[in-house]
Amino acid sequence: MHHREDEAFWILDGDVSFEVDGTIIEAHVGDYAFGPRSIPHCYTVGDAGCRMLFILTPGGFEEMVIEMSVPAASRTLPLPPTEEPDWARIAAIVYSTRLGRYCSASARCAGPIWSACARSAIVRASLSTRW
Repeated sequence: MHHREDEAFWILDGDVSFEVDGTIIEAHVGDYAFGPRSIPHCYTVGDAGCRMLFILTPGGFEEMVIEMSVPAASRTLPLPPTEEPDWARIAAIVYSTRLGRYCSASARCAGPIWSACARSAIVRASLSTRW
């Protein structure tokens, strides 16, 4: 869970399920969803995929996404990962960006203690295309 950024999602194409503080919200083209800071939230893209405008405020989170990203080899989704991400590398990236100021201890930003939602979000970020 992050305590600094609010997240907003505007669905441009496809379907996505959001979970916000334990409530499931099904979103479709044209819908808007909000994930407030300090409230657990995550999303799962529908089977047909999804395009959405992703807005974070205040800025700075994009620094971490850029650091973790690699250019996409093609305009297709990669295969699901077969192994755990390198949590030490992820923690180092978090601490090298402005976001590191908001983690109280390195143990909070690594490995198994992260929730499934947070971990899946980081995996998605690490697989995203660098812009």
